[in-house]
Amino acid sequence: MEVVIGKYSPHYGIVASNAPIFNKRYRSSFEIVALILEVACEGASRFTLANRLHTNYIQIQRYLDYLIKMRFIDVESNGKRILYKTSKKGVEFLSLYRTLVKMFPGAVEAKAPLSIVVKSE
Repeated sequence: MEVVIGKYSPHYGIVASNAPIFNKRYRSSFEIVALILEVACEGASRFTLANRLHTNYIQIQRYLDYLIKMRFIDVESNGKRILYKTSKKGVEFLSLYRTLVKMFPGAVEAKAPLSIVVKSE
């Protein structure tokens, strides 16, 4: 494989287009959605979600807006605190996602911050 661009480029170390597609650095949208749903199974605040996923508030809010619209997440008010909880539809998505991950063992990095990759059922 051939290395592209020079040492001080932001693309340094990226290999040519014939590199394996699953050897990636960033999480896909599906991975982030699945991780949010996993954390929110027992109910979680935005802070908890951002902290557990190692991401920022703005990105979490974008995903939450979408997941609420798709009815994957339910919003519960617990006094002053707003909790996000995975709905039945979200649990179904997680189940399907886990099935797909098992079919493509190299697709999701084993260093995911949560147990979603190696969840035993």
